[in-house]
Amino acid sequence: MSNRHNVLTLKRTKNMARPVTLCTLQWGDLPLDVICEKAKSFGFDGVELGLPSHLDVRQTDPEYYRNIKVTLDKYGLQLFCIHLHGKCMTDVRNHTMNVKNL
Repeated sequence: MSNRHNVLTLKRTKNMARPVTLCTLQWGDLPLDVICEKAKSFGFDGVELGLPSHLDVRQTDPEYYRNIKVTLDKYGLQLFCIHLHGKCMTDVRNHTMNVKNL
């Protein structure tokens, strides 16, 4: 079935212990505003922004980050996590971090 025809709605219990979040990586082809609109309509509490599709940590302009916050606020969502799928972040490229060596 096509994702366009699937409808996801979360049923919330009265006292859920943790927020329900959507990881944006699988939606990398859509703009953040569209993802936030969908996440809210699906019943999510917030998002886990996927790099590099929806967050460019190389940006130095504070306005860039303010715009992300404004977008989240517009839909009543929170940012719970920044997702670095499959990435190992180190200061220096280190051959010992190769998966074969773990």
